[in-house]
Amino acid sequence: MRSYKAVRKYLDEKFSGSEKLKPEPRLARQITDLILLKAAMKDSGEVNSAIYSAIDTCIEGFIWLYRHGGTHDRIPAIVDTDIAARQYYEHFRVNWDILQNYMRTHASLMDM
Repeated sequence: MRSYKAVRKYLDEKFSGSEKLKPEPRLARQITDLILLKAAMKDSGEVNSAIYSAIDTCIEGFIWLYRHGGTHDRIPAIVDTDIAARQYYEHFRVNWDILQNYMRTHASLMDM
């Protein structure tokens, strides 16, 4: 059986150096990491609906950021001018923080 780590390694090899920092490869890596995390949680028997929900929100949020010219490092300009966009971005950030806190204690899931 192939590991989740093997899929991640493939992406690292496919998109190396500055290529992996371009918007499209970065989006693909972020989404893939989140999908792999969710699969690893299920494989380990861990059921955590709050984290599953945060993962789904972050996948959608990264796509939203990409479509609006942002990344999790760079806020898109629309957030400054559109109240609904600001609220969506804040919702994404809250869920991203939840996920980051979870990963501080569960990073080993990605070693499966």
